Amino acid sequence: MRRIFLLGAAFVFTATAAMAAPKIAPVPQSAWTAEQREVAAKFSKGPGGNALATFINFPELVRGTYPLAGYLMADSTITPRQRELLTLRTAWNCSSQYMWSYDVPRAKAAGISDAEIARIAQGPDAKGWSPLEAALLRAADDIHKDSFISQPVWDVMAKEFRRDQLVDATFTVTDMMQFAALYNSIGIEPDAGNNARLPSMAPHPPAGKRWHQALGTARIPQIEPKDFTDDIYRVFDPKRTGREINRLYITYAHSKGLFEPRQIQSGYINSKATISSREKDMAILRITHQAMGDFPYSVHVAGARDKEISSEEIARLAKPGTAGFSAKEAALITAADDIFARDKVSDEAWNALKAAGYSDNQILDIMVSASGYWMVGATGNTFAVQLPDGSERMPDTNRP
Repeated sequence: MRRIFLLGAAFVFTATAAMAAPKIAPVPQSAWTAEQREVAAKFSKGPGGNALATFINFPELVRGTYPLAGYLMADSTITPRQRELLTLRTAWNCSSQYMWSYDVPRAKAAGISDAEIARIAQGPDAKGWSPLEAALLRAADDIHKDSFISQPVWDVMAKEFRRDQLVDATFTVTDMMQFAALYNSIGIEPDAGNNARLPSMAPHPPAGKRWHQALGTARIPQIEPKDFTDDIYRVFDPKRTGREINRLYITYAHSKGLFEPRQIQSGYINSKATISSREKDMAILRITHQAMGDFPYSVHVAGARDKEISSEEIARLAKPGTAGFSAKEAALITAADDIFARDKVSDEAWNALKAAGYSDNQILDIMVSASGYWMVGATGNTFAVQLPDGSERMPDTNRP
């Protein structure tokens, strides 16, 4: 490892002579099947390069996760410059070399200068940012640290952004956190020609305990039934039965381009992932408790009991450690903890999952389930979506 100290900028640039081989090998394009080529062409707006060549090992996973990523990376209601400020700050927060190297060229194409790219690692207090841009960088920091955008930062964003832009900006951070954890865990190598290396204000400060104060009033109100569009009905109530729609989902629908691809990802996790319902709900309950995500916790805890997760086990998932669980379940819980604390599944935890009999596809589905519901917890916290009366809240215990 070679370190070059640039004192004027207070950066440490870390270069590694040889990276360990990725845990999942990318598939060369020359070897892609007809299905893989079709999937790659359909979801070209999502992460490409070695990321796509890696995930294409599992086409159904791409179908489930790339629609949302593609929308946020290419079609969202915030500007390309704003997207890249959020993405590169998230890459820095998550120490994601692949994301940084992949997005630096995209940032330059969006008009972000080399000096500004370097300044992203210095953070929101560096001189030169507009008030909104500084708030966006702080929002990325807040979500990563506390699964919540603090009130002063939200106030600046809400003054400049419409509701759909607030939704899209928040989701940009949470979705890039999900992909950063995937990149980091697998060890995906930077694409050929993407030579930018991750700067760091060395060292990153310890994350500490993540915490936020739940709000008693929604920041973004749910859309009322009288204002439902045809697309809302098509996605959430195609037969127009008038059933009550999840308050969180109908809040997301303020972003007309986001709510359907986000629902595709939810459908993948809950219906198409290669792990059992019990395993999925264990990962979800663990990380929503970590993120203090009352809303997704309340939605999933009843269903978890239906899938034979006992009340005693649910209580243990809210506490540190893995005592009382099988070795296989302990490996899954540790992986969820790693994602939250380290932005990756550590080598030790990955090896434990493999030793417990999980396939590569199943390991990625554990990660997508956990990080996907960290996303749901953080967005629900930030938008202050209120629980319906009588909902079960998380137990009042110390977070794992």
